[in-house]
Amino acid sequence: MISSLKNRLSSLLPPSGISRKGALALSSSTAGVDGLRWWIDCQSNPTLQFELRLSLFLLEEHVYSGDLWRLVMARQIEVMQEERLYKVQPQNCTGTDRFAKELELLEDKKDRAQLELSLYSQAMDVFRPHLRCMYIMLCCIRAWKY
Repeated sequence: MISSLKNRLSSLLPPSGISRKGALALSSSTAGVDGLRWWIDCQSNPTLQFELRLSLFLLEEHVYSGDLWRLVMARQIEVMQEERLYKVQPQNCTGTDRFAKELELLEDKKDRAQLELSLYSQAMDVFRPHLRCMYIMLCCIRAWKY
């Protein structure tokens, strides 16, 4: 089963990056969290891998896996935009073109940040009642001991 999932996901891997359309297809895929872990492991940038693994660790039990895919793909697209923007030489690009690319990157960063804020808020809303219950149980146990 895992090998068939990896084969299916391998066919989705783009050669050097991913388009918005490809990201949308992956975010609505049935690959789930295991597929997302595999996708993260395929990333060549260790800093990006760490960032995505940390987000997955914090959110996976508390939010829908499709939303996690959307978050990861949004970050992937940002990284690609940053790399393209960095590689563009000022003499090869008009000021207007560069500003348009920078504006697009900033808008994508804002959208991803809003999605991330929403997902972390959902996770906190799920986590808070569990934390309260654990605190109450701990207080009861301490009171019972003494």
